[in-house]
Amino acid sequence: MKPIFKSSNSFMRTFIVLAVCCIFFAKINYAFQFPFKTQGNKIVDSAGQPVKLAGVNWYGAEEKDFIVGGLDRAPLDEIVTYVQKNGFNSVRLPFSVEMFIENPIIN
Repeated sequence: MKPIFKSSNSFMRTFIVLAVCCIFFAKINYAFQFPFKTQGNKIVDSAGQPVKLAGVNWYGAEEKDFIVGGLDRAPLDEIVTYVQKNGFNSVRLPFSVEMFIENPIIN
């Protein structure tokens, strides 16, 4: 059976860094406003106006080559423009944790 992580030391370092970041961000007093927040069952902007998310799924970053689909057919800015022109204002980008653990070199 193939181990999930090549090095438990690498996994432990990643885990510790993430834990420290979570603790740090949970304790600091933010001096800025996040663009969105929740109000009851609604998502609102910093002015309290309701926001409707219209999302598109962009597959590929979770695959074995760690590259989102379509970049071999069009440049990133062209794809983003296409997404915006079609009325989407958010992108769901599934990714692989292995991508962060292995840190592969992408051609």
